[in-house]
Amino acid sequence: MMSKFKLCNVGQGLFYIGEINLSNRKTFKFIYDCGGNNISGAINQHITQDDVIDMLVISHFDDDHINGLPDLFNKVSKIKRIFIPYYKGIENYLLLMSYIYGNGATFDKVDEIILVNSSEGVEDEQDFNEIITEEVPDINRYNLPNVKVGIIRNKVLSVEKKWIFKFYNARISTDITTVISDINNLISNNNRKDLEELLKLNLNAAKVGLRTIYSNYCSSKYNNSKQNQSSLCLYHAPIKKETPRIHLMLDNGVRFEYYTKIHQFGTILTGDISLKTKKNPRNYNEFKEHYKNEIGDIGIFLLPHHGANNNWNSLILEDFMRTLIFLNSSGLNNRFKHPGSMVIKELQKKRKIVCCANEYLTVEYYI
Repeated sequence: MMSKFKLCNVGQGLFYIGEINLSNRKTFKFIYDCGGNNISGAINQHITQDDVIDMLVISHFDDDHINGLPDLFNKVSKIKRIFIPYYKGIENYLLLMSYIYGNGATFDKVDEIILVNSSEGVEDEQDFNEIITEEVPDINRYNLPNVKVGIIRNKVLSVEKKWIFKFYNARISTDITTVISDINNLISNNNRKDLEELLKLNLNAAKVGLRTIYSNYCSSKYNNSKQNQSSLCLYHAPIKKETPRIHLMLDNGVRFEYYTKIHQFGTILTGDISLKTKKNPRNYNEFKEHYKNEIGDIGIFLLPHHGANNNWNSLILEDFMRTLIFLNSSGLNNRFKHPGSMVIKELQKKRKIVCCANEYLTVEYYI
């Protein structure tokens, strides 16, 4: 049986679902980001209450990539593992916690949170069900009830020797401690000793405080640039190669089907990272170097930052020359003018296939 992948109809945002068929009729289900202006409708359409999510990957913490998480957490049966970017500090862990609890959800259905640092350590392959994690420094005061938290460094994860996953996140400075100090102040102001005690209060004031902490860090104060560049990218591919089939599906049931025979079977998901060399010359080179062994297998490439001109790098078309299909997720008539006209023109000039999801259109493909 073929495995199915969907870039869902969330409008301006990103919600990607993968369902990998394993042995004994089992399915490995993963999600990459969960946000957008139509995220509630997309969750209702593509997620059921019986769903068990084996892997949830959060690229970064902009609202249009995570505003569906509370609905997702409340609806599904279980989330086994959540993967978030890590840079020698627990700010992203605290942002995740702040957003979930601040918006009326909990981690009661979550087994484990894994912080990913791909820039350190020797590359090592591990079975997904036997991931070995390191302890997270300075997390004791911020532990969540009944949720395991750990770090992995530069790991390639395999699922039943059928599918592989490889992460990448850029090295960025970690001099921002605002989140930790604000969390500590919130705990102290409510006369609690730690985060777990604060969460047990279930006070509206605590929820408002957590939402404010998230908003201060991810929106106005830092203008999102650090969050965007810290995006956790994900490469996934089958170990055994077969032929993918592409079709597009409109919400009203009308289907436009396109079939192409390609020889590259990997997908790269890029969040909101910037790969533009003029702004971040080191970042693109490190990204390319990190995936140097996978470049020839990447047939499907998610345009970074919803196809923004300022995040695109024309060198992608040279270095990833065997990549045929480019995906994009953005809202119709959005104020950011995503995807950028320059990006689309370059892709069309190279005769690439561009598949765009929006509020009304879901892109599906099968391998």
